[in-house]
Amino acid sequence: MKIVCSAIAGLLVGGLLGLVQAFWMESGGVDLRANVTLSPPAPEDLDPSASAANPAIAPSFSDKPHLLVDHPVHHFGVMPAEATGSHGFLLTNEGGVPLTLEVERTTCKCTGAKVGQSSLAPGESTKVVLEWKTQGFDEEFRHGATLKTNDPTQPTVLLQIEGRITNILRAVPGRLRVDRISVHETQQFDVRVYSYRDQPLSLAEHEWAMPELAPQFQFEARPLGPDELAQEADTRHGYHVVLRILPGLPMGNFSQILRLATNYDDMDMLEIFISGTCISDITLMGAGIQADTQVLNWGVVDGTTGGVREAMAIVRGPHREKIEFEQVASEPPGIFRVEVGEAQPFNQGIVTKVPIKIHIDPGHAPISRLSGNSNADLGRIDLKTNHPDTPTVSIYVRFGIK
Repeated sequence: MKIVCSAIAGLLVGGLLGLVQAFWMESGGVDLRANVTLSPPAPEDLDPSASAANPAIAPSFSDKPHLLVDHPVHHFGVMPAEATGSHGFLLTNEGGVPLTLEVERTTCKCTGAKVGQSSLAPGESTKVVLEWKTQGFDEEFRHGATLKTNDPTQPTVLLQIEGRITNILRAVPGRLRVDRISVHETQQFDVRVYSYRDQPLSLAEHEWAMPELAPQFQFEARPLGPDELAQEADTRHGYHVVLRILPGLPMGNFSQILRLATNYDDMDMLEIFISGTCISDITLMGAGIQADTQVLNWGVVDGTTGGVREAMAIVRGPHREKIEFEQVASEPPGIFRVEVGEAQPFNQGIVTKVPIKIHIDPGHAPISRLSGNSNADLGRIDLKTNHPDTPTVSIYVRFGIK
């Protein structure tokens, strides 16, 4: 039958070539038959079973072990620090002789591996269990174990676990810092609360750790939408929290903690820390001026030539546009002379800046106000203002005259 089919196929091919040749010759072409060589069909084309004898076409593992690992990398998602986890990897012997398995090494002491069966008969499967303990915080975690096998194509195989170490429930950012906020200023912060659990998250209640400052803080929250959740890897649920600092904080350093209770009964309240410094509507900036104490560290001035220092008064709040300054006193008397420049709006009108020059004129006797434990030991300049809440601004000066 095969011979008959081959003969018919030959006749058809020959006839077709004859027709093409005739057309080509009439068109001025060359003799196609001089350039065509017909090869006999390969044995495997006629008999598919013949490919089994050719390892290059279908490799056979009938005479050797062959390891198949179902998903050699396991992503565990998110875990907290100092937690433990485990995962079983399925291994199968697809070869024709027994497969041996042995743990060669693990990537760190925090990861261990246990082989269910060290020898697998053809077709048998077993599990290799990796156990790990998370270390560090908010880091990518990737560890594993290397197995040694008698599979000639895979003498070693790496089983790997990976994920991220972070709190299952966390606020981003969890700490808010306000370097300088005016007593009359409102400031807003956006915080996201992420949950990495499948269990839905709800905020049950909240409290302020410093109740005496609670009237100066405001809180509101709404659930995150799908697009917002997609911005944080592995997160399942979350909230957008808005925190506001309201006018009225006492001047100086402050701190507050917002505590959020959730429906996760096994977890403590989530804490968001807020700290900063509340300042007057009027502050001084310039070379040698300490931002937190408003002390001008001038140093030693030559009494024969005198000296000058430039500063800038920064005015915030509702009275900034009509602010005025006038020197009314100094200590020691007669040492300092103040020159007040023209007020100018700055930062799109949010603040007003007023240039101030402080002079020590020539001819003063030697004096030292360089040391001391309090501002009373330093020099002082008193400026009168028209600000209803800050009628006087005092500039303390650490200086000496030689």
